[in-house]
Amino acid sequence: MNIKNNNFSEVSLIALAFSFFGASDVAAQTCITPPTCESLGYTLSQSQCSGHNFLKCPFNTNIGYCDLGSGNKVSCSDGGYSAITISGQNCTKVDYEGLTCYQCTVAKTCADGGYSQTQISGQTCKKVTYEGLTCYRCNAKSCSEMGYNLSRPKGQGWNCTACPTDPSKYSCSKIPCPNVFGVIVTRSCRDWGSNLEFIGYSGNECCYKFK
Repeated sequence: MNIKNNNFSEVSLIALAFSFFGASDVAAQTCITPPTCESLGYTLSQSQCSGHNFLKCPFNTNIGYCDLGSGNKVSCSDGGYSAITISGQNCTKVDYEGLTCYQCTVAKTCADGGYSQTQISGQTCKKVTYEGLTCYRCNAKSCSEMGYNLSRPKGQGWNCTACPTDPSKYSCSKIPCPNVFGVIVTRSCRDWGSNLEFIGYSGNECCYKFK
């Protein structure tokens, strides 16, 4: 009777020890197994979340989570950018939260710097560079630079005009003789008798034709 009891006790102790060992081993395995991205809800790629706030999985940054059904969609305006290029402004393409956006600033003009975009007729212009633009600094020409060097108009054989900025200065050009057959130009304006007829002035000279 004692032998049977002893054998039973030994078997029970061995079984109990084995059960403890197995339980500890299972518990240990449960503690060291990390959760998967999928089990934590990280199931989407960044391209699937384009335009939305994308939260990356800490174990695999190629997948993550975003709320596709909420109003948290990201837009270019959230970053202070424009979704399109703006006419009349300088725009640079930028990447913002996976979106193609544009950083636009008001385009500068020559007039912003007090310059002209083109050379101005009748003025003295010097080419300058302003904000990357080719502009011109123009100043009105003096009467002398424009050829108005006379203090008064010449005689009736001349065509004279006044300077547009100073009417007291003149520029004169010689009037040609009338275009007729047999015209004669002389420096002496006098009566040449019955053979020649006076027909006008050309500068400081007289124009005649045969009668």
